[in-house]
Amino acid sequence: MNQFDKIEGIAELEENWDGYQSSSFSPVLIDNVKWILQESPNLLSDFFICPCSGGQSIQFELQCDKKELEIEVFEDKIVYLKVYDSDDVRDETIDEGEFEFKRDEETLKKIHNLVYWLI
Repeated sequence: MNQFDKIEGIAELEENWDGYQSSSFSPVLIDNVKWILQESPNLLSDFFICPCSGGQSIQFELQCDKKELEIEVFEDKIVYLKVYDSDDVRDETIDEGEFEFKRDEETLKKIHNLVYWLI
């Protein structure tokens, strides 16, 4: 199953899909995620994609060696979490942030830079 098929499956989820009264996913959100995948054909192919409870966002997750990246896509913003896991939990580094989602080169560059940090 490719990433677009996964997004289509998420798009078909109905109200209360998780048993906690979460709403279905908006066409705008689905289109935004498809746009990201379309504009970055192979960059996100290994990421696990999952719907987030509440129906407001879709998350991409990947772990590579001792790094983990989560990118949560909303209709109007992207929230990310970068974790560098050391052998000592006290040395674990976490960086999180968000930026506005626009269908433009700047947004793609920010997404690509997050993924390049991981790989």
